[in-house]
Amino acid sequence: MQGVVGAGAYMVLGPDMRVHGRGGCNRFFGAYFMDGDALSFGNIASTRMYCFETMHVEDAFFQAMGLITSRNLEESVLELRSSDGSTILRFEEYDEVVSDMPSPTEKDDQPPSNVE
Repeated sequence: MQGVVGAGAYMVLGPDMRVHGRGGCNRFFGAYFMDGDALSFGNIASTRMYCFETMHVEDAFFQAMGLITSRNLEESVLELRSSDGSTILRFEEYDEVVSDMPSPTEKDDQPPSNVE
């Protein structure tokens, strides 16, 4: 998919069973449920900006989150998979900070003021 690399999409799975991140344009937050390798997301909310160049990435990212049923973590690669075992989202851990990617902060876990 064009525009995926560099779109700034990321996800943080916190120890409190809360997820937050950025889908390529908007910040999102919500809950996740994990039991062994089983993984699912629920009650996801996000800010509501429109970003012309990365909106297609974000739309696909949020749709993919709804298809995820399991995870596989090997070294620094996290694969999120659908019920048939195919990889839906793949994340790699990076040691360096990407300038246009915001750092996760406690503010990312707070509901934005413009979420309906």
